[in-house]
Amino acid sequence: MHPFIDFLNASDELAQISEQLSEGVLVANRQGLVHFANKAARRALGNDNLLEQPLAQLLPWLSPYLEKLDFDQPRPDRSPLVSALPVALDSEGRHLRLNLSYLLASNRQPKALLVLIKDVTLSVRDRERLQSQKTRLETIIDGTRAGTWEWNVQTGENIINERWAQMLGYTKAELEPTTEATFQSFVHPDDWVGTSAKVKRHFDGELPFYDHVCRMRHRDGHWIWVHDRGRLTSRTADGKPLWVTGTHIDITDSKEAEERLSKLAKTIPGLIYQYALDRDGHSWFPYASEGIRDIYGLSPQQVQDDASLVFDRVHPDDQDALAQSISLSANSLNKWHCQYRVCFDGKEQWLEGNSIPELLDDGTVLWHGLITDITERKHLEEQLRTLSLTDELTGLYNRRHLFQALEDAYQRHQRYQTPCSVLLIDVDHFKQINDNHGHHVGDAVLKRLADLFREKLRVTDLAGRLGGEEFLVLLGDTTLEGAKKAAELLCQAFAVLDLPGDDGLPFRATLSIGVASLGQEDDEVSTLVSRADKAVYRAKHQGRNRVCLAH
Repeated sequence: MHPFIDFLNASDELAQISEQLSEGVLVANRQGLVHFANKAARRALGNDNLLEQPLAQLLPWLSPYLEKLDFDQPRPDRSPLVSALPVALDSEGRHLRLNLSYLLASNRQPKALLVLIKDVTLSVRDRERLQSQKTRLETIIDGTRAGTWEWNVQTGENIINERWAQMLGYTKAELEPTTEATFQSFVHPDDWVGTSAKVKRHFDGELPFYDHVCRMRHRDGHWIWVHDRGRLTSRTADGKPLWVTGTHIDITDSKEAEERLSKLAKTIPGLIYQYALDRDGHSWFPYASEGIRDIYGLSPQQVQDDASLVFDRVHPDDQDALAQSISLSANSLNKWHCQYRVCFDGKEQWLEGNSIPELLDDGTVLWHGLITDITERKHLEEQLRTLSLTDELTGLYNRRHLFQALEDAYQRHQRYQTPCSVLLIDVDHFKQINDNHGHHVGDAVLKRLADLFREKLRVTDLAGRLGGEEFLVLLGDTTLEGAKKAAELLCQAFAVLDLPGDDGLPFRATLSIGVASLGQEDDEVSTLVSRADKAVYRAKHQGRNRVCLAH
């Protein structure tokens, strides 16, 4: 055994030191037999009996180098024979890195072999994991056809991938070194202001990420549409924006399709739209046709990031119902439908919305739909409703509505015993008025009587025309005595009216009025009306222009 190896084995201090080393140490003699092995070496090779074992057998990867050893020639320096040789122990799934050197005497004559063994299994596995992640990420990016960029805000440095350059007709090498100025040189001048503004809002914390659509100049001279999206990933020690990372996606095809859709949308009345609502309650319109200008008095750009301007225009009385309808559709993913009013530019419009919701992967609900102006339809519906309830000539309620109101009053009387009375009114000698003055004068007389009702009756009283010259007035919460006073007031007031005749000279007319109040004898509404009608008959029989009470 060589004296140096004897010294290693005999020195307790050196042995203790070597045992604490994390790197394996083997010392072999000229014949390549191991005469010293520390704990790390034994652990790395999985063998506690390394002494007297040949290096070529323990570490066969060193065999080509061991065959060329020359112990007879002095070495000019201490450089290793083998440096950082990677070794994979396939059976155990471990990885080693080997160094082989001569141990030199003072005269630089080789006297033994030194092998350093480093277990690099963990670092190799970490490196493999990182490489695998990198490969997957590159595959994903390549599959999405996304250009990537990393921007150092403080230095202006820009790091791009090959796809970023390809979208513009260049290679990455042709554009390097890239800076913020490089990006600006490609962006359409009209779009740069919006780009800068959104970046600033993101840096200021107003937007969770930077998201903008802009035009960029292609090498061939045409413009492409790019969806530019990014996020601030780090700041300097004093809080300034440092690195921003993001993507560029060529959306020229979809943008051109959108423009075609926009042209088509102009031919369709109303607003074609997409409305998005995220989990945090933030909402916006990813797409809105030009029809939004007529529907809400806004531009598509004004609602692209925030829908609040739309809801600010909703009529206060309709805001809760609209919000509830949206919430219900979002939770159930059922079709959304709502009719509501909006107010802007001093006008009020009725709108009707229909859309289909879609749940996106991030929890956002996206509606695709149409909103139309139904103001004219609503006005027509109101007119039809009015016509269905009123008499066309006088504007008073018609027979059908009067009897429905009577039925409701009868039911209240039956339940709560609230008093209720009716006046049945007939214009005296109305046939003579028509014969002497013409039907147009007769119509004018009926209209004037309707006006008298509006002037003399309470707002809670209900007046209507049963047909011809016959009218009915429903007096709620009114006893027979109170109804009599109201009837006498009408009878007297009408009798002194100067009515314009066909010859231009005024004439006068009178009323016969029967008064009846709900009582125990009235088992239905028709009984009450029948009693009032008999009272009218008695009034006429007694000379007209008078009020008679029903029995």
